[in-house]
Amino acid sequence: TIGNAAAAFLVSQRRWSRALGAVAALLALACLIVASGAFADRFVHDPLWVKDPPALPSPVALRLRAEHPVPAGSTALSLSPSGRSFLTRGYDPARDHRERLVVGAVGGPRHPRVALDVTLLDDDRLLALEEGATGLALVCGPHDPSEPEVWRHDLPSLVSPRLAADPVAGVWQVVGIEPDSGELVRLVGGLGGRAPRTDRWPTADLVGEWLVSAGPAALGVGFPFEDDGENDEPSTLETVPGLWWLLAGLPGGGGATVFALDGPGPRALWDSQLMVQCDEPPPTQRLFVCRAHAGERTSLWSVDPSSGERHLLGVIGGFATPPRPAAVGGLVLTHEGRRQRLYRLGREGPVRLDRPDDGSHWTLDAAGFTGGVGVLETGNDGGPRLRLYADSSGPAAP
Repeated sequence: TIGNAAAAFLVSQRRWSRALGAVAALLALACLIVASGAFADRFVHDPLWVKDPPALPSPVALRLRAEHPVPAGSTALSLSPSGRSFLTRGYDPARDHRERLVVGAVGGPRHPRVALDVTLLDDDRLLALEEGATGLALVCGPHDPSEPEVWRHDLPSLVSPRLAADPVAGVWQVVGIEPDSGELVRLVGGLGGRAPRTDRWPTADLVGEWLVSAGPAALGVGFPFEDDGENDEPSTLETVPGLWWLLAGLPGGGGATVFALDGPGPRALWDSQLMVQCDEPPPTQRLFVCRAHAGERTSLWSVDPSSGERHLLGVIGGFATPPRPAAVGGLVLTHEGRRQRLYRLGREGPVRLDRPDDGSHWTLDAAGFTGGVGVLETGNDGGPRLRLYADSSGPAAP
């Protein structure tokens, strides 16, 4: 480090070495000052930097209800609304670690699925996005693939398609990029099987991530592009451009532009030097959740791309994973070194969920259900296990 080098030079008997040591010591001191939070609060100008993070609500203690083994190689988890059925994603150790989807009843039978994406609707039905003869196919059917389908829709080909559904509202959506035009496409339909409608947004060939909501404007996160004069916050880190970010060791120093997709093309909302990641909300919700990572903390924001307004949801320690779902009530897992924390996005801020066995196992993923939380963890034998907890901070059980 600079400090060690400075010490080595200062104890040297040579005059030039001692001079270099003094310079290195001053540089090390400057790094400590510039990397401090107080310096950042005073000199950093970034729309997503939070100088005075609000206090968080009191933590909620979870109560362990049950524990069950899940398929080996599982790394991601989804649960049905009741929490009695699960979907795991991962790799198959017996088949050259190929990707594998498994649907099952908690403590009951399991069914491997071959699909691009799967969403559980309840303890009996699911939606599966599959490769069709000429494009994609969306299938509604039972968990057991050997039983008859309820309905099927043939869909056009999309690049990197993703599936989501709201079982309560009876709505599903498939989102992706159209190969020929490069447009962002959303297909929206009802769980009753009616034909879907199609929404489109031009992306102007900008490199980035494209997200949709129930609102008229989509959201994009990508590399900064030339300011057209309409961005009221085009400059970041104006006082110490780039230097503080380098010395403070913050991730994402390259920055990102957040923009709305509406009208003839993308419209810049703001630029940030933070590592910015935004997440797609459920199909019936309009607001997005964005995460801005800065060193040892993450700020969470609610964003409306139509108006450009953003609202601070809270600031939590560590590097945060995407909320599931990306809305109030969603779960967020954070990583602070080897420590992991689980939060629920509450209306008054993120609520920390304390497990009775916190830290005893590595958490792979988490998913909510009515009245509780399911956590995918490594077990004592190294294999994954599903732990179900009662959660008084989430939606009440019927």
